[in-house]
Amino acid sequence: MAKVVHQDPPAGGAGDEPQNPPSFEGTADPVVAKEWISILERIFDFIGTTEHENVWDAAKKGHNVAEMEWPELLVFFNSKYYSCTVIDHKVVEFMTLKQGNLCIQEYTRKFDHLCRFTPDMVNTESTKVWRFMRGLREEMGKLVDTGKTSLETYAEAVERALRQESWSELERKES
Repeated sequence: MAKVVHQDPPAGGAGDEPQNPPSFEGTADPVVAKEWISILERIFDFIGTTEHENVWDAAKKGHNVAEMEWPELLVFFNSKYYSCTVIDHKVVEFMTLKQGNLCIQEYTRKFDHLCRFTPDMVNTESTKVWRFMRGLREEMGKLVDTGKTSLETYAEAVERALRQESWSELERKES
């Protein structure tokens, strides 16, 4: 099982500096691969590299990537660990996602997870809200979107859904 391995910083570090970036041990899980890339990109941004000028030591192990620039390395990495077939399955899963028997928190977690694979489908707050609302159970969607006030942000839609679910549970317990 492949995973991203987080290493403890050496003693005496400033604490805010990224030290000992995680290693990558290969995976069939695109989320783990994406997480590793995201972590490294945040580190590169933090230390101020442009176009990620340094090739990662972790990526060098077992691969001839010493001469690759960041864009080439991303293509190489993604073709190996982040295949189009897997992405296509995640896109379909996102497009067909329904709340069903999931609680709002579980549905939101799954929605957020799948959004990673569909950035073009949730590229504005309004489209993200619309897609989130579209997957809610019909009765929950009607309670969340009353039409009296619009849902401006995704966070607001999630908060209303969580609140409504809470109220519905209280009503069930009281009756």
